[in-house]
Amino acid sequence: MPEADRLTFAKMTGDTSKEARETLLAAHPHVIALTPELLHYQLRTTWRLEGWQAFFHDLRYVLIDECHTYRGVFGANMALLLKRLKLVVDRYGGNAEALQFIFLSATCGNPTQLAQMLSGRKQRDSPKRLVWLKQSGAATAAKRLLVTQPSHHTSADVARIMLYLMQQGLRGITFCNSRHAVKSAVELVTKEANLQQRADLANRVAVFYGSLDDQRRSQIMRQLEAGEIDWIVGTEALEAGIDLPVVDCAILRGFPGSLTDFWQRVGRAGRKRQGLAIYVPVAQNLLDGYFTNRDRLFGTIESIHFNPNYPILLAKHLLCAASEGSLSLTEIQQAFGKVSLPVAKVLIERGHLHNSRKGLYSKGFPQGDINFRGGVGMGTTKLVEQATGKVLESTSDEIAYREVFPGAIYRRQDDDGQLATYRSLSLDTTQRVATLQRTAVDDLLTSAVLRLDAQCDQPLTPPKQVAVQPLTIWEIAGSLSTTQVELSTFSPESKECQWLTLELGFGSFRQVVEGYQRFMRLYQRTCLNRKCSHYRTPLPNTTTCLLCGKPTREAELLTLLDEERFPEPYVTQHHTPILTLSLSDGLIQSLQQIAGTAKAILGMQETILKDYQVLWNYPAEYIALHSLGHQIMTALPMVVRTDSHDLEFVVQPDGSGSCGLFFDTADGGNGATEAVFNHFTQLCQTAANLAHQCDCETGCPRCLIQHGCPDRNQGLLKQMGLILLEAIAPSSHSEVSPLP
Repeated sequence: MPEADRLTFAKMTGDTSKEARETLLAAHPHVIALTPELLHYQLRTTWRLEGWQAFFHDLRYVLIDECHTYRGVFGANMALLLKRLKLVVDRYGGNAEALQFIFLSATCGNPTQLAQMLSGRKQRDSPKRLVWLKQSGAATAAKRLLVTQPSHHTSADVARIMLYLMQQGLRGITFCNSRHAVKSAVELVTKEANLQQRADLANRVAVFYGSLDDQRRSQIMRQLEAGEIDWIVGTEALEAGIDLPVVDCAILRGFPGSLTDFWQRVGRAGRKRQGLAIYVPVAQNLLDGYFTNRDRLFGTIESIHFNPNYPILLAKHLLCAASEGSLSLTEIQQAFGKVSLPVAKVLIERGHLHNSRKGLYSKGFPQGDINFRGGVGMGTTKLVEQATGKVLESTSDEIAYREVFPGAIYRRQDDDGQLATYRSLSLDTTQRVATLQRTAVDDLLTSAVLRLDAQCDQPLTPPKQVAVQPLTIWEIAGSLSTTQVELSTFSPESKECQWLTLELGFGSFRQVVEGYQRFMRLYQRTCLNRKCSHYRTPLPNTTTCLLCGKPTREAELLTLLDEERFPEPYVTQHHTPILTLSLSDGLIQSLQQIAGTAKAILGMQETILKDYQVLWNYPAEYIALHSLGHQIMTALPMVVRTDSHDLEFVVQPDGSGSCGLFFDTADGGNGATEAVFNHFTQLCQTAANLAHQCDCETGCPRCLIQHGCPDRNQGLLKQMGLILLEAIAPSSHSEVSPLP
């Protein structure tokens, strides 16, 4: 383009200084690229920055990439931010009604609905304003997807696959679901490369995760593009928004929790030429094995849901909008809808919104009270090297408490690409600084001993009792197609009244790091036959197991050395609504009798069915409550506009039994827990219908298993949950489909 007509482009991040931003704005850029958080904070200071005022006056297009990531609280905050953006555009002479919103995503189950929710525009009001471009005209290279058998030694298998592909001259990305898995895979690549006498390959692998600074992340990208490294091992930070044509392969270590995220990761491979994606399921993860099925992998992509009208979130953004410029109640209603008026009036009554001649305004910096992407709002801990005083990384307090507690062994990749081992000397929680010392010892591993608990501190509602129908055994007995036992409806002998009590309150969910375990690590040949008594026993210099005759293989072997408890545990917590579910004594007795009867039926078989072993390992009330909680979470998006990621569920001891607790995953709440309380009976009925329609026998990710379960999906049985669901709200066995 002629120089005089060329578009000018400005990129801003949180690391862009105030002076640099002003310089960029002075050039009157046609396009500004920034994160939602930067815009969120920038709106507060627009009134005194002429450059931003001019930009918003001329603003015409709002382009939102990777819009499938805006789910749950993140999506609600984004939708509310766009409402504030419209107010600012109008305030400085622009035309918010004429703004054109452009949303992009390769993986979204409800794109038109998501566009409406984010933009705040409804298609029924202006049907011609929304256009869905369903097909892409861009040339795309073919991709091949390989799915391996579930692996019991995932990191070692992934390391070998990476080395093999690198030896073929290919370049790629390996996705892991945790920082620990990232570091484990890279360490095993190094060890395996040394065994194969190809140490040069290990030096061409880089680690990538969120706590690396922007400079290091940019350096890794440049090195990959320049051919200085061949492979990146990272977390979801690499999932979207990165276009690397040089990448041939993508390895997925484990299922990421949703098909949306799965296909985003697969999409990193083969941008310009034929790509290869390899999915390596983790054998211990039920979700991973479930999605080895072709039809499930190529099934319907999940829909995106969020609730921008939750009063707490809405109140926070109303205060932000009022700090960005005075507003009338009429303007508030026009921008945020009728639901905002009662919230605004409460803020006025409580002295958070103030009246002036120009309208309502708020004081202070309310933008700082919003954790934009949800989760737990916490500070940042710096990891400082003792010898040099250099800040190696910065990470959240929650991760710091788990990984750099005093005595912890911490591994990271230095800027030169070499893996380095550090020992944490101290963790100052007041100054938020962890002091690390470089060490030559690399055969030790530490693992935090932690527990999760929730505690309700302030009741919000009186306890509500839900009557329970007499329980029956038919849900379990009827599903045992392998048995010849016919059992009529079983009525427990207990004559105690049976009910389930719901109590909604406000409290805290805590991660408590009580101490740590120290392990010795060896990378040696061993027998990996799980049925052999030499399984994972060191067998150095042995190519064949003497007991079972299977070939031996190098693997990481861990030996527990000791365990240490801290005088004072390290605690992170967030405050949130909590819904407590407790069972009456009579109901617990009935569940115990049902479980006992089911065990008697199963015991008649020559072989106890493996999937029912949970009945022998956990109390009946624990299984029933845990299963019911997961089943309700599965049904949640089909009843209310809430994402299942907004909600968590745990089972805790409660006197002589157990109680279940739902709580929001966002600090301050997001409305999911209250939705369960308000729609409990309907959710139970929908969950029962979903479980009946699912063709699995004892529970699967479609009807029961939840990604990220704090209890690791242990103690679950579809039928025990169904017994409670049916007793609370008998299902109609009708078809259940997502909300339109």
